[in-house]
Amino acid sequence: MKHKRLIIVSTFIVFILVLLLDFVWLLKINETEVRLSCEEEVSEELFYSADNTLKELSLGKSYLLLNTGKIEKKLSENPYIAVESVKKEFPNKVVAVISERIEYFSLEYNGKYYYLDKDFILLKVSENEIDREVVPLTMNKISLDFDNFELGKVIDYNSNNLFGNMVKMYSAVPDRFNMIKSISLDAERNRVEFFIATGVCFEFRFAYLPNYSSDEDKAKTDVAMVNSVPEVYDYFTKLGEKEKSSGKIIIYPISTDKVKIEHIENETYA
Repeated sequence: MKHKRLIIVSTFIVFILVLLLDFVWLLKINETEVRLSCEEEVSEELFYSADNTLKELSLGKSYLLLNTGKIEKKLSENPYIAVESVKKEFPNKVVAVISERIEYFSLEYNGKYYYLDKDFILLKVSENEIDREVVPLTMNKISLDFDNFELGKVIDYNSNNLFGNMVKMYSAVPDRFNMIKSISLDAERNRVEFFIATGVCFEFRFAYLPNYSSDEDKAKTDVAMVNSVPEVYDYFTKLGEKEKSSGKIIIYPISTDKVKIEHIENETYA
């Protein structure tokens, strides 16, 4: 009797396992969809590239066993594709939500052009300039590890040096995508310049370490300069049309936690 009961239980378990396996393999992906994460359009080439990749890695695969992480990783191999998510929709569908990264900045180094998107993600390295308006980043005495830049990744930089401070200030400028025409970084003079579409230049004159008693004081001064961007923008909006179209708005520290902002006449940058 005991053996008979064991045989019945074992048979039932095997039956359930067979049903589960059938369920796993019967639920197969037969539909895919690429959705856009925003209202902006993407190029046909990029859309079809993402669509083909999604189909190749999904169709005919088990719904339950499909690894969406692998699909996301494969899609991300194209630096121009920003993957928001890859999700399964019961019972047989996979949806990828993407957007297109666009060249926004250009860096020239050793005869090559490095193209970055608005988040400083490297999209392309070329020996030729692209046929697209971008924001040039010119640098003097700025050290960046170009050899270790990776496509599809944020470029490697020290967040506390002049380049890092520029990134933080740039991100704080309202309407920066329409305002800023070009950016200059000069480590020799310790300055960051934003050339504005109206013609004026925002010139941030960072302090030199010898002017301060410690690295800590210098770091505090840098923070004050970076945090001054909203105040600088407000100052700019209150200028007359003439001042907005020429000269410089210079920003420089007067203590470890205060900066001075003033407009000086200079050449026109428009």
